[in-house]
Amino acid sequence: MVDNINVYRINAGSCNGCDVELLASILVPKFGFDTLHCTYTNTPEEANIVIVTGSITTRFKPFLEATLKRLPDEKVVVAMGICPITGGVFRDSYSIEDPLDRFVHVDVNIAGCPPSPQTIVDGLIKACALWKEKVSECMNAYKGKITFDKEQCVLCQTCAFVCPAGAINISCVEPQKNYDFIIWHNTCTVCGNCTYFCPTGAITLSNTLAEATPQSEKYTSITANMVEYTQCPNCHEPMINVPLTMFKRGFKNVSQPITSLFKLCPKCRREHTFKQRVL
Repeated sequence: MVDNINVYRINAGSCNGCDVELLASILVPKFGFDTLHCTYTNTPEEANIVIVTGSITTRFKPFLEATLKRLPDEKVVVAMGICPITGGVFRDSYSIEDPLDRFVHVDVNIAGCPPSPQTIVDGLIKACALWKEKVSECMNAYKGKITFDKEQCVLCQTCAFVCPAGAINISCVEPQKNYDFIIWHNTCTVCGNCTYFCPTGAITLSNTLAEATPQSEKYTSITANMVEYTQCPNCHEPMINVPLTMFKRGFKNVSQPITSLFKLCPKCRREHTFKQRVL
């Protein structure tokens, strides 16, 4: 899902102890830094993981704030060494503005003065895992492929009517028996109109992103279902079942008498209700 993770380092006033250990953790193969698929960047806008070393000095504070503004919204911030975490031995000094979390949300703390390469790599492993979680959350926030639940469909055809690209096709196979319901994914704009107007929630946007498909699957990249009529238990006329989602929208409390009533066709339902009122 994530091929390379860009790491950006900010030295806010370090003695360079943490920076030397960070360099050692990168250059010495046995620490396994290269397995993390991390690359360093000198551009704040490209940063996925931001490492801050050193105490935040009063002189450096405006530069830190300016750099933080250039960072992307989605990032993982790592405080490396006790100086950015709490101020360390320089805490409460007149020229120190620590801790780092006064200025930005910190995700991972790597304690030590300085931390060992093993500790640094362990902290970066945690930071990489957090970054992948954030990427996953962002991906899931996008509109995904259209999904269809035929058990919830009442064949109102609203979805097909509001689809601007004509990606939804509903065709009669046999009148009042069954209908083909097809979603053409290579035509769908993922605008969400169908899900917004669907009265039962039969058609929804999933978290599965649209897939790249070979040309050979151009006309087979579809979701196909057959929506079938049932029979009224009273008169045996064909009918569409009313899904529970519609009950919940129409009734505050869904009781057994209500669900039993809606298992009948509209004609039998009216007759049953009329008899109940007359009696």
